[in-house]
Amino acid sequence: MPNTAIKPESKNVFHWFLKAFKNPHFKGRAQRYEFWSYAIIYAIVGSIASSVTMSNALIGSIISILSLVLLPSMICVTVRRLHDTGKSGFVFLFQILITALICVLTIVFVFQLISEVKDKDPTLYDYFQNALSASEVADIDTTELSDKVTKYMENNADGAASRVIAISTVGSLFSFAYGIFLFVCYVTKSKPGGNKYGPNPLGDYGNDDNNYQNDINNQNDNNGGGGVSI
Repeated sequence: MPNTAIKPESKNVFHWFLKAFKNPHFKGRAQRYEFWSYAIIYAIVGSIASSVTMSNALIGSIISILSLVLLPSMICVTVRRLHDTGKSGFVFLFQILITALICVLTIVFVFQLISEVKDKDPTLYDYFQNALSASEVADIDTTELSDKVTKYMENNADGAASRVIAISTVGSLFSFAYGIFLFVCYVTKSKPGGNKYGPNPLGDYGNDDNNYQNDINNQNDNNGGGGVSI
């Protein structure tokens, strides 16, 4: 009886990164190795782009373009990772939509706050204008600025500033809580067997070399211990 065990795929990070990069689609499932290999490298590229931009705009821009090139596959492998745990890609889309909504509301409320400050406290408005036009951050008297802002907040507790604080707080809490939920999804093992999104990407063994070797030994025992090709 021939040995039917199939050896797991390589655990090499770049193997999984390239596999995800070459499959920019939402169909199917992605195991943890594929998702995390791509996510880690993508995060490294993004971090390098952010740090390099401060010292060299040209190189930073080039790396930023690379990040944009990698983004579609990052989104796709994220959706497939959720598929692998039995969840819809809309779980990830929901986070994007809510985050976008919070950002829009924050921008709207900030503009309302600027308009309100200009009408109610022209002195504070002028102070902000001067602070923003300061040639060096060190030129800004942060203590004086903080005192002025605190005093304004006390006199206008129900104004636009309270809305900015409220939406910022809600946004932070949502991002924290939903981020934990998604992280748990990303580290969850593949659901056994197939699901509505496709077959298990781990196959019979995935990266479980121990179970693979055990089955090799069992099949060899069943075959009388003879040498059998895999």
